[in-house]
Amino acid sequence: MGPAYAQLQPRLGPFTLFLVEVLYALFIDFPLAALYVALATLWAGPPRNAARSALGFAATFFALILLVIAAAPLNDLLAYWALADTFPAAVAAAQRALGPVTYGVLIVQLLVFDLTLCAAGGLVGFALVEPHKL
Repeated sequence: MGPAYAQLQPRLGPFTLFLVEVLYALFIDFPLAALYVALATLWAGPPRNAARSALGFAATFFALILLVIAAAPLNDLLAYWALADTFPAAVAAAQRALGPVTYGVLIVQLLVFDLTLCAAGGLVGFALVEPHKL
């Protein structure tokens, strides 16, 4: 993610954070949620609700990301994973340029988009392994 921020920050300024996070939701969160639900379905059987199962995965995934960010000062590898050199600068640039209200609204919209995308990924993962049950 660091190279994405480094390349896009000069061109997009405060919107770099949002564009990179949307791209990562599309290319990381959605496939991981689909893979999780597909593998969980194959291993443990069909879930009662594939979308809810994917949202549980997303909550766990977000908690792990926040844990790595919190532990970043303890280790150089964790700091690298937490994007300690690029992410805080992108957040600060977005807050400074957009103001707290607009920044907050965009963060909430990004979170809703990401969770909706993860739920859709769960449905896709379930449909891939149990196509006749959806």
